[in-house]
Amino acid sequence: MDCISDNDLAELLEDRLPAPRRAAVLAELARCTDCRELARQWALASIDGGRGAPAVAAAGAQLGPYRLDALIGAGAMGLVFRGHDPTLARDVAVKVVRAGDAAERARALAEGRLLATVRHPAVVGVHAAGTGDGVAYLAMELVDGDSLDRVLAAGPLPWRQAARWFGGVALGLAAAHAAGVIHRDVKPANLLVDGATLRLADFGLASTDGGAPAGTPAYAAPEVRAGQVATAASDQYSLCVALFESVTGRRPAGRGDWAGVPARLRPVLARGLATA
Repeated sequence: MDCISDNDLAELLEDRLPAPRRAAVLAELARCTDCRELARQWALASIDGGRGAPAVAAAGAQLGPYRLDALIGAGAMGLVFRGHDPTLARDVAVKVVRAGDAAERARALAEGRLLATVRHPAVVGVHAAGTGDGVAYLAMELVDGDSLDRVLAAGPLPWRQAARWFGGVALGLAAAHAAGVIHRDVKPANLLVDGATLRLADFGLASTDGGAPAGTPAYAAPEVRAGQVATAASDQYSLCVALFESVTGRRPAGRGDWAGVPARLRPVLARGLATA
């Protein structure tokens, strides 16, 4: 693949790339130093209006107690770097949160601290939330595996494997809901393959009250697309869309669309995708 174009970068950061193209762009980011630097500079310009850019503009920059190394992810809510915690001598994922003002930064930090209370093997843990040079960040457990959307670029999963993986994620999502957290953006790009398990990550749109409509329309529940606040049920709907896509290679087209769905999964998906 040639170096990433400006259009690809814009669509990646706005979360508008189709899954196969997104997988190819992320693979190129992992391969090409020049592409990573271009993505870094592109995205930094929109973090806090660019005012926080100096804090994370250079490889090896310090943000709070963490040293930032390679850019490993980018999306609508900010940048994710591989970082290092010198105090505990461990690598972490550091998410630099895109925030337009102090109120947004404060909200991101409050929600990050709440997320740190969620303890479940299927949920990527949040270690800390803080600010450095006016930039809000979350320090999270580092998972080196691929995101599910990259895995699915090679084709659907065997249904038993998908059922096992998503069963674990459903329990993790329930743990987040029990802590009062609504994810609001459950989709394959936010599910990470960690060995033999699937884990829920990137609570960048998470909310304790449902918040304003947000997330990725292709996976959002109908009521969220209509402008209503997100709920635990709408998270479950998004999870079922992702499960449907994982076993069929496509998203559901509407009620009664069961082509390619194994019979044993249909009752679960029918309940999760029900709109009334």
